[in-house]
Amino acid sequence: MQELLNALKDAIKKEIGDAKQVGLFFSGGLDSSIVGKLIKDMGIDVIPITVGEQRSEDVITAKEIAKLIFKKHVIVNTNKDIIKEIIPKVIKITGEKDAITVSVGCVIYLAAKYASKLGLKKIFTGAGSDELFAGYKSHEEALEKGWDEVQDECKRRIEGIKKDIQRDEKICNHFGLKVETPFLDDKVIEIALKIPPQEKISKDEKKILLRKLAKEIGLPSIVYLRKKKAAQYGTKVQKMIKKIAKEEGYATIADYLNNVYKKQKIL
Repeated sequence: MQELLNALKDAIKKEIGDAKQVGLFFSGGLDSSIVGKLIKDMGIDVIPITVGEQRSEDVITAKEIAKLIFKKHVIVNTNKDIIKEIIPKVIKITGEKDAITVSVGCVIYLAAKYASKLGLKKIFTGAGSDELFAGYKSHEEALEKGWDEVQDECKRRIEGIKKDIQRDEKICNHFGLKVETPFLDDKVIEIALKIPPQEKISKDEKKILLRKLAKEIGLPSIVYLRKKKAAQYGTKVQKMIKKIAKEEGYATIADYLNNVYKKQKIL
């Protein structure tokens, strides 16, 4: 675990460069909390930014956790009208129309827009953690087939994360921001993929090693004991898009987003 922690710290130092203040996509989850705590411990002013509907799980939990870790915390409250307004913008920037890209893209868009207003040039994310440390349902399914399959799933997942990062980069670049992803540093990936899968997942728990690491660096138990929802659910954005699609007379989210996509292609 120490080797992994050292690699993460090195990656963060390298990515911070000479910046004195950086942003953080903060959901209140394990990954972003670890990254934020490590940045803070380096003496860098980190501004965690949380996006979500006012009563969403991410916003409620992030508020509670941020008080225990950070000096500052920005909450960008959203609603159905805001999401409806920015969906075409997200589709235009990313060139994608699938529900996950658009819903997560809306979250990234709102956080990046606010970060740019603060004058930030870099924003950190915990992306790559779930892939490397067995945080997905697919890892649980792989476990049923054996430990080798879990490790193979980690490799498949990390190789497939490119599209997600491209989405985040396109949106952040639109606002003059650079996305920093310490969990996707080459050395961190190399170390993580050598860690035995038995240290990452069990029948009862995912991301075991990262939860231990969170405890090791002094994060509160609410962080390393929390079961995290994906951004599109924890923020309620996916639910909002579903309501918008229904109100616009579409049977599915896919039909609605496809129509918005077609309009963007015409413009």
